Order: sequence, then C-alpha cells, then structure tokens
Amino acid sequence: MNIFDWNLVLENLLKIGAGLAVFTILWLSNFSLSLFYNIKRLKEKFNWQKMIDGFEKLIAVIIGLGLLCLGITTIIPVIGFMGVEIDKFANEIITISMIGLIILKRAYYYGRQAYNTFENIMGK
Repeated sequence: MNIFDWNLVLENLLKIGAGLAVFTILWLSNFSLSLFYNIKRLKEKFNWQKMIDGFEKLIAVIIGLGLLCLGITTIIPVIGFMGVEIDKFANEIITISMIGLIILKRAYYYGRQAYNTFENIMGK
C-alpha cells in the first residue's frame, strides 16, 4: 500500500522547476539589461559588490521559492496520508495557483522591468 504519493510530489516539482526556470531567465534578462543601461546610459561606475549582491539575491530567492513550493506541494499527499481523500483535480488547482501566484507573478514583474529597461536603452 502506498501511504504517501511520491509521484504526485515529483510531478509537482517538475512544474515548480519549470516556473523557476522562467523566473530565472526573466530575472537574468532584467539584470543584464539594467547593468548595461546603468553603466552605459546613466554613466554609473561598475560595482562588483552590487553584482555579487544581485546574484546572491537570485540564489536565495530560487532556493526560498523552491522550498516554499515544495512545502506547499507536499500538503496534499500529507493530507492523503492522514486519510482525507483529495482528488487529482483539487491538487492541480492548488499546484497551478501556487506556481502562478508565487513564482510567475514575480517572473512577470522582472519580465516587465526588463522590457521597460530595453525600451529605455533603445530610446523608446
């Protein structure tokens, strides 16, 4: 008897990984465009510490978001382990909501920031 649905957790982790990949790509896009804009257009001096701080923030956010989503995604199997039946549809709604609200909301923010910076670089 399978008392804990590990397949469900692994399935959700793949979805979380995809969301984090989109987040990371958009964050790096924003980071690189902002770096160029600040140095070339605004004539700011390059600051290694600011760059290191940015990458430390990215790593912390990826780990933190990943763990937060992992914690949320294991709630359904734990509830099932306790004997309460939750159907697959409810699990899908929770997973999609979690990824959408937690990860993709921030990914959209960084994508929008990257686009605005791109527009500033190109002179609108």
